[in-house]
Amino acid sequence: MLVLTRKIQETLVIDGNITVTVVSVENGRVRIGIEAPRHISVRRGELEPRPQGQSHSFEVAGARMS
Repeated sequence: MLVLTRKIQETLVIDGNITVTVVSVENGRVRIGIEAPRHISVRRGELEPRPQGQSHSFEVAGARMS
């Protein structure tokens, strides 16, 4: 996983044709805007099917979060 630091209105570009822009950061929430060609599907991660037995947890600085 690549982890980047971005400020409001800064962007990152994926594969030359997908642009992700930080729109706002408020109360611990980040709003992002995504520009991608119409043939590319963009969905929230929680809507993607997960293999059975895999949870929605992640690890931050050695602490497991759920």
